[in-house]
Parts: sequence; C-alpha cells; structure tokens
Amino acid sequence: MSESTIDTTATMPEMDWKGEPREAGCDLAVSVLSSLDWDGDGEMRYSIEPEDLKHDNRRRAGFALVALHAYAKRLGGAEREEAETHFGDLLGDMIHLADALEIDFEGAMNKARGNYADEAQGV
Repeated sequence: MSESTIDTTATMPEMDWKGEPREAGCDLAVSVLSSLDWDGDGEMRYSIEPEDLKHDNRRRAGFALVALHAYAKRLGGAEREEAETHFGDLLGDMIHLADALEIDFEGAMNKARGNYADEAQGV
C-alpha cells in the first residue's frame, strides 16, 4: 500500500497478542491497536450519513488511542498488556489528576457522555 493510499477498511486482527483466537471485548495490546488505521481519509466529515458518522467516530477513537498508547508506553507493557487493563488504569489515574487539579470528575464525565452522545448521532 502506498503512502497516499489509506486503508479505511482495517479490522481487528483475528488473534490476540498471544496468538490465540480473539473473543468478545478488546484483548489486544495497545501497541497492536495503535498499528491499525484510525485516521480514515485524514479529515473529519461532520455529516449525519451513517458511513460518515462511523468514519468520524473511528477518528475520535483514534485520537483517544494516542493518549492511551502514550500512557501504556510510559507505564511499560504496551506490547503485552491488554488494552482494557491500561484503559482502566488510565481512567483511575485521571481521577487522581482531577483531584489534584480540583476538577469535578463526575461533572467532566457527564459532559463527556453528552459529547459522546451528540457525536455518535452526528449532532
């Protein structure tokens, strides 16, 4: 695939990081997830068409994956720990950060849930 060609059909690998068949949920190492195409065509479409919503929301997930990958690399284990483990650890540490910065974590989560609902629906 040339650099100018972007694979927008990338799917999750059939095997987990141990070479075993994947089951429901995300049992992939963060480094494997980071290697998948999350950028689509490189531009947000901001349309309510189903394919455009899917494209834009996958890009948004990719933005968050950048943070998760950096966090996993900082802790070590990005190559072998399952993404769900790092995801939970990151959320816990975000609560610590919110406390340190005197940010209302539950208020921020409520705002995040509202943003997510709007973006998922193309609002």
